[in-house]
Amino acid sequence: MYGLTQGFGPLVEHTAATDSGRQAAGLLDHLTSGQGPALPPQVARTMVWLRLHGMALGHSAAAPEVWQALAEQWNAGFTPVVPQDGSLSASGDLVPLAHAAQAAAGRGQAWRRDTDGTWHQEPSADWLRRHGTAPVEWDARSALAFVNGTSACLARALHNHAGLAALASAVAEGTGRLTALLGASPEPYDDRLSAVRRQAGQRRAAALIRAAPDAGGAGQGARRLQEPYSLRCAPQVVGAVLDQLSFQGVCWARRPRAAPTTRSSWTARSCTAATSTPRRSRSPPSSTCSVCTSSPSWRNGNSPWCWIPRTTEGSRRC
Repeated sequence: MYGLTQGFGPLVEHTAATDSGRQAAGLLDHLTSGQGPALPPQVARTMVWLRLHGMALGHSAAAPEVWQALAEQWNAGFTPVVPQDGSLSASGDLVPLAHAAQAAAGRGQAWRRDTDGTWHQEPSADWLRRHGTAPVEWDARSALAFVNGTSACLARALHNHAGLAALASAVAEGTGRLTALLGASPEPYDDRLSAVRRQAGQRRAAALIRAAPDAGGAGQGARRLQEPYSLRCAPQVVGAVLDQLSFQGVCWARRPRAAPTTRSSWTARSCTAATSTPRRSRSPPSSTCSVCTSSPSWRNGNSPWCWIPRTTEGSRRC
């Protein structure tokens, strides 16, 4: 089996080390070769959260105790230092995720946030010791499961998407303010005009322009018959951006709910389903699963940013 009984990558033809921990260490050591400045701390935390969620879906075959240790670190605020260059993405974000894995094991760097809100780097072992959080003890399969994902690029894409969406809204608001400041006509932003174009982005952009503070005072005074392109065509320009962001947003929203791993497993997969009550679980019909005797399952709690353990009673395994 790849990564377990056999080696990684070009070493797949060779028998793996019998010591699973040694196999995991070898994998992570040769992948921690990232370069360049570090990812922003918020992006690094999102990356780890996405990997946790993907592993929790049950297709990565990671050890539950490894997942729990990672989740406990994340809940405590642990943020690995991850170089931004070195990822292949389509083949898995091996390098950045390996840096995160090493940090989680106490062999890398972590971000420390001071009381004034500034971030500083320190040895991850020091951070874990100060917060009383145990380092992760990687086995071969869990280490392979963690690094074989696209969570680094996805985290960057999600943050970039949010930033672009905020920027587009700011441009629309600025257009509304400028229109009012110049005393320009607000007619290009009339909803009836946008409605007949049947372009959702244009209509939304026009609404954002109209909603800008002081935009209601536009057009008071004698003006020429037609306003400059930069004003009257703003809904079309900003609207096209909003349409693209809307389409991309659907894709990005779909990705975190998937299992972003290049090596999936369907054996002994946890299949408990969450109820609306925190810290509880219910089982699927017995016809689809056999009784589970070990390996607790986990789920995301009511808050999408905090992981809590499920109760194991009643859990089933497919």
